[in-house]
Amino acid sequence: MSVTHTSHRRVTLLRYVHGLMETILLVEDEPAVRQLFAQALTRAGYSVYEARNGQEAVKIFDEHGDSIDMLLTDLRMPYMGGAALAHHLRGRRRWCGCSWWRE
Repeated sequence: MSVTHTSHRRVTLLRYVHGLMETILLVEDEPAVRQLFAQALTRAGYSVYEARNGQEAVKIFDEHGDSIDMLLTDLRMPYMGGAALAHHLRGRRRWCGCSWWRE
């Protein structure tokens, strides 16, 4: 019985390492770039919520914030940039991770 338990723990750990238990909020205003990132992350096993800008990301966060593990965002976007978005969301909940890029 302990062997089954140990095997289950290994499978759970492997699934976690490969992203199968994490959800990312992806924020990018360029559709082609957003789609490329979303496809790559989904293939790697992550669940992905997509937003076109900071305002849309805040709405998604309002609905699904408890399930989001990481924010991945562009820095320069209309309405609300990535740094302002990260600051806004960090004030509402501690993040496990946050990453951004600049085009």
